[in-house]
Parts: sequence; structure tokens; C-alpha cells
Amino acid sequence: MRHPHFFKHVLRGLAMVGLISVVLGHVVQQLWNHLLPQLFHFPPVTFLQAMGLAILSRLLFGQIGRPGGGPRGFGRHGHFGGPDRDMEIQGGLQGWKRYGAYWKEEGKAHYEAWLKRSEYWN
Repeated sequence: MRHPHFFKHVLRGLAMVGLISVVLGHVVQQLWNHLLPQLFHFPPVTFLQAMGLAILSRLLFGQIGRPGGGPRGFGRHGHFGGPDRDMEIQGGLQGWKRYGAYWKEEGKAHYEAWLKRSEYWN
């Protein structure tokens, strides 16, 4: 037999999901209706359309149940990797050591020469 508080926890969880859905739908509706009609001449949306947009954006840009969100292939450990992905491909720690040696020998001088001729800094 189930724990006596099991159904209470299930109902509490469903109530939280419902509350979060209502709040998220309201936030999306307000943001859409205050920004997009004025900026891009889009039509205003109803509350149910806003909830649909929130669900659609979650499905497209962040998979349900994945910590960290985002579709597969993007993010820290996906196909495109994170900030260290290039160095992993080029040899991990050895790649970073080679980069450090390059920076000391040539990189800093190239960067300073670029700064001198760059219009951005002049």
C-alpha cells in the first residue's frame, strides 16, 4: 500500500505545476502584448496562446527534463562543446601549454600591433 501522504504530495505537485503554468502564461502574455505589437506590429495574444508559446519555446529551445536546458548538441557538454572544446580537440592540457607559449612568443605582440592600427581604439 502507498504511503498515506503520497496522494497529498501528488496533489501538491500538480497544484505547483498549475500555478507555475498560470504565472508563466501570464508573464509571456504581458511581455508579448507590451513589446511585440509596438515593435514589430504583431497581433496581441490571449492567455492560452501565451501558454502555447511558452510550451513551444520550451520544446524548441530547452528539452523537458534535461538539467541546464537547451537542445542537445548545444551547451557545456554537447556536440559544439563549451569554452574548452577547441583546446580539447587540439590536445587538452598540452594544447593550453602550447597556446601559452605562443602567447608569450608572438600573440601578445600581434595583439598590441592590432590595437595600434585598430580604428576601435583610436
